Amino acid sequence: MAGISGFYTIEMKVNGVDFLDPIHACSFALKQSLFDLYPILVLNFYDPSGIMNSTYMFENGSKIEIRLMTGDTPIFRSLFYVYKSETDEIKDIKTGSGLFTVKAIHVMAWKQYKRSRAFRDRISNIVETIGNEYGFQVDKNDTGNADVWYQCNISDGQFLMEQLLPNAWSKNAEGSPFFLYMDLQNKIHLRHLKSFLRKKSKYKIIVEQNTNTIIFPDGTAIQKGAPILFSYKRDLVDIFEFAKKHLIDTWKINRDNGNVNRKIVDCFNQPKTSTGNLLYMNANKKSNNLTGTGFTNTEVGKEENTKGQIYQQSRILPGIEKITMLMVFHTDTWLDLGDKIELQFFQMDFGTGIKSKKMTDDYLVVESDLMWDRDKLIMYQRLVLTRVAVNIPRELKTKSKFLKLEQKVDSTIQGD
Repeated sequence: MAGISGFYTIEMKVNGVDFLDPIHACSFALKQSLFDLYPILVLNFYDPSGIMNSTYMFENGSKIEIRLMTGDTPIFRSLFYVYKSETDEIKDIKTGSGLFTVKAIHVMAWKQYKRSRAFRDRISNIVETIGNEYGFQVDKNDTGNADVWYQCNISDGQFLMEQLLPNAWSKNAEGSPFFLYMDLQNKIHLRHLKSFLRKKSKYKIIVEQNTNTIIFPDGTAIQKGAPILFSYKRDLVDIFEFAKKHLIDTWKINRDNGNVNRKIVDCFNQPKTSTGNLLYMNANKKSNNLTGTGFTNTEVGKEENTKGQIYQQSRILPGIEKITMLMVFHTDTWLDLGDKIELQFFQMDFGTGIKSKKMTDDYLVVESDLMWDRDKLIMYQRLVLTRVAVNIPRELKTKSKFLKLEQKVDSTIQGD
């Protein structure tokens, strides 16, 4: 593939052969998420003559290799296998020309099969062992969870995501959940949320109307001629779902006397952070979720598994909001999963230059998609960001009736 811009080059091969004129023939998206083990490739291509449709180029099982380069240095090289293809629109019935969509999964997923075996080890070590079997590096936070783990007639991916990850626990995580995912450099990551929050932001974007200023940690500032940030939207989480995942009423049976012991585990402020506070969410600390954790255990490993089952419930809702951003892709502003970025917003009083205390903050990347647009000849990066707390002004924190309902003499509405 020819150079898309002066900053980087993308190469694409299908079954070992260079893809014909990919700049104008195809659009694609490389999709990654902290919540999914494998990246996925979605390719949309236009076949004006029908030759690609009539040959075996994109049949199920075809190999698609994508490599992103800066000069002679590769940023990533990933191999995918086609598992599904669709006809979007046939332009010419005779030749079969038209628009098509191809979906491909990472090579690690493609090579798997069901098998049965057992491991006697900690979860983090088992993840590393399985990753090394495929020839991949593993970046991990160590877990406890020393136990015997059985993989019974399931694939390695199922074993990792459905049996190991839901139990992962470490005292160093401070109650935060673990994530297990593979990046585009073919490295497997087992990391807890606390480790992401410890990082410094890669850079800061000053969000403005007509242009965006990027400031790196060393103070270097770059101002693009056109906005690098095209658009963003903010969605608050469903507080009832958030409460169910972060405020958990557990029960277990005491083996010695048969008593049922109940305990509420509060994950609202875990991991501990000094960056802010949670907004008003289920302030009475009454759980609406009940989780059984079996019997009491004297074995350390099994008790750690129980803790993991509790804290891992918050994995799918790690933050209190979701910001979806669309940016122009540049190699110097590349953001990967688990990275942090600072966004600086301004208050609505235009011209004052006063930062928004509510919105200006560090945000964590939980989803990252690279998208090539064949029509505009440009690469975008779609990012989904979150944060675990929000900065609340001190005067609001000290108000005794902040965000509370008061009983009215002319109303039946009451409560606290």
